[in-house]
Amino acid sequence: MVHPYLRRRQGIEPVSYPSKELEAVLGKTLGVPLFQEQAMKIAIVAAGFTPAEADRLILSKQIQEARRAVSQLATSLGSTESARSAGGSEEPGATATSSS
Repeated sequence: MVHPYLRRRQGIEPVSYPSKELEAVLGKTLGVPLFQEQAMKIAIVAAGFTPAEADRLILSKQIQEARRAVSQLATSLGSTESARSAGGSEEPGATATSSS
């Protein structure tokens, strides 16, 4: 979302707002939501959420992103473990020895 802001700041892209009400929320960032506080205000102004509901909405989004990151990390670690066990090494730093 930073690129539209930069293009608008440089005058490459026209500044527009979804509605007059949201112009007050997005004015400082030229119509581009960049901050968590703006997302909360958008939920309140545009969707009629209470501040508590908007806060829960943002928190649930953060939880989803955290779960996705943990899942990606687990997948990455799992593939590292698979590669390690396929190489015959079960301990970190262990090297394979040949018996001739």
